[in-house]
Amino acid sequence: YCVIPHPALVYPKKDKKKLRKKLGLPLDKKIVGTMGFICGTGKILPATVEHILKDIKKDEFLYLITSFWKGGDMGRLADIESVVKKLGKEDNFRIDTDYVADEEVLNEKMQCCDLMYCWNNMGKNQAGSQSGSAADIYGARVKMIVKDNQHFSFIGEQDKVLTSDGNPEKFARDGLKALREEDLTDVQTVEWLSWEKQIVKYLDYFKEIAEV
Repeated sequence: YCVIPHPALVYPKKDKKKLRKKLGLPLDKKIVGTMGFICGTGKILPATVEHILKDIKKDEFLYLITSFWKGGDMGRLADIESVVKKLGKEDNFRIDTDYVADEEVLNEKMQCCDLMYCWNNMGKNQAGSQSGSAADIYGARVKMIVKDNQHFSFIGEQDKVLTSDGNPEKFARDGLKALREEDLTDVQTVEWLSWEKQIVKYLDYFKEIAEV
């Protein structure tokens, strides 16, 4: 068999301040974000939202780029909005639930962030496919932190990527610590994981098994 990593959306690096102005995001705050569907693969977004916002500072901001799942949002949006209101963090939060068909725009939204995270409630060794969202975040050239489990294992093994295990409270604490203490400009080289680079491996594999 042949293992080929999930490719990433890769676009040129752009000016973060210009992107934030374009998308109406704060210029004076450090932004931590995540992306993908609002539910699925055990994501349980309200849990991480609560623990991040509970400890977030005035000069920090949580940005969710999370479109609805095929079957809707499973009540996640209402749960998230309830958490935000309960904590009084409306000025430190934004969620975009629209599906972004333009992949470059999606990449721009991720480039607006200083740190992005991937978390779900799956166990460390619980089997699962590799995360396409984690690959796309990797391709956005931002500092990232992923949960230490199988779903994010490939991206988590890459240079410059941070990992954290445990429950959402500990993960949020580790993520905010990274946002405050890590060199957020020390990020991965991404071109090798682009679709343009990885598609060659797919073509070579199918040519080999088809004997053409």
